[in-house]
Amino acid sequence: MSIKLGMTALVCTFVFTGCATITGGDTQQVALETRGADNVPIESAACTLQNDKGTWNVQSPAIVKLHRSWDDLLVQCKKDGVPDGHARAISAVKPALFGNILFGGGVGAIVDHTTGSAYDYPDSLSIKMGERLTIDRRAEPAAREVAQAPAKAEATQVTAAE
Repeated sequence: MSIKLGMTALVCTFVFTGCATITGGDTQQVALETRGADNVPIESAACTLQNDKGTWNVQSPAIVKLHRSWDDLLVQCKKDGVPDGHARAISAVKPALFGNILFGGGVGAIVDHTTGSAYDYPDSLSIKMGERLTIDRRAEPAAREVAQAPAKAEATQVTAAE
């Protein structure tokens, strides 16, 4: 009976852990907004988001579908009459990568690292015009309301190095 239970636990571990490529994919949607020094939303700022997988141009606010990467996401927003806003969104390792290392012998981890599936950006980016920010996923819960705001524009991918 204990062998059956052990085998069931092992099968469940593989089925429910899954590699990041299967469970998350190599793309991610990120909500982006721009705000002024007084914290009032600024609409229609021209924003460029860039990592080693590509460059995306949007008008704020927007929902951006971008390629995940180990590389941080650089954001620059511009609007006439307002100082430029800059941000660096830190790329964080997803927990599924460690499951790949433990249960897959590292092959899945290598695939996930190469495709970017093992990494994640913050779900929402609030760019303060006139400032240079670093946005880290660990500080994300306070900014979740941005992800619920309706987007005015979709992203257009300009370049993609795959």
